[in-house]
Amino acid sequence: MNSQSVNALKVGLVGFGSWPRQAYLPAIKLRNDIEIISVAASSDKTLKLAKSILGESLKTYKETSYIPDLSLDAVFIALPNRKLTDEALSSYLDMRSPPHIFVEAPFTLDTHLYHSSQNFDLSSYPIVHVDLELTHLPIIEAIIKIINERNLLEINNVQVSLKCNWAKSWGIDKKQIKHKILEISTWYIDIVHYLLKKHGFHRSDSINSVSDKNNSYIGEIILNYHSLCGAVSTGIWKYDFDSEHPFSVHIELSGKNFNVKGDLISGELNIQTNGLSTQYSFPSKNPDIYTTGISESIESFVNGIRENKQTKTDMSFYADVLKIQDSIFSKT
Repeated sequence: MNSQSVNALKVGLVGFGSWPRQAYLPAIKLRNDIEIISVAASSDKTLKLAKSILGESLKTYKETSYIPDLSLDAVFIALPNRKLTDEALSSYLDMRSPPHIFVEAPFTLDTHLYHSSQNFDLSSYPIVHVDLELTHLPIIEAIIKIINERNLLEINNVQVSLKCNWAKSWGIDKKQIKHKILEISTWYIDIVHYLLKKHGFHRSDSINSVSDKNNSYIGEIILNYHSLCGAVSTGIWKYDFDSEHPFSVHIELSGKNFNVKGDLISGELNIQTNGLSTQYSFPSKNPDIYTTGISESIESFVNGIRENKQTKTDMSFYADVLKIQDSIFSKT
């Protein structure tokens, strides 16, 4: 790990499973403003592994949801199920002076995170950052900037398309497939919602979910939006979990006299306006395609702490995503 700066944030990892090891550690090791000083995990074996990776000076706690260390500036919560995530959030949010919180979305429609966000006074709490990492990719803000600079404001639709081969390892029935896909939508409908919300659109109640008649792993979720001036737009998440592609995510925006196509994994972007095409490149810092956006998500979290400002995927934004999912679930 790089030598730590004088004011490095002292952080604890609540959970030390495969995801934090694969995603968080490589990104944090490239920084000099974060120092991992403690880890909480449920087994001695995992804690021993943490020390072998992070050093013998690491403080370890055989806990599943809480690190009893008041010296921490921030905690990263990455636990394997919603129950443990809820317990961890409750433990920290109920503290008199809680640390800043970076939390993995807990795959649920009914959590402490959702309910507390309804009447959550963000100004009186620390930074609470929900790790919807793809929304923090540089290509997303680049799209917003280019659209605004070129005054391409009549957006007809925003579509995010996911192709992956994950279904091959699931082995679940049709009812479980529906719930699994809805859970995974968290990381894709949020991009659609963020882009349209940034351009003055508000979500309508109208939602449609369509799956392939011959393959339940293929389908799309369609969200309808409107603006105060009467403009309408459509947000679409298309998915194919039975693809030969290991993992690819593309985005497309279309509107009056323009079309935007981007590859979220590579960062390649093409803008066509009035028949003229322009190419851009906004690559992610993560070389591993499966952790694309993690470095940028952590960067947003640290900047939020330094600037005392909630990030764009805060509790309030995540509550919006959960409301969308709740509407989808009730209509499918």
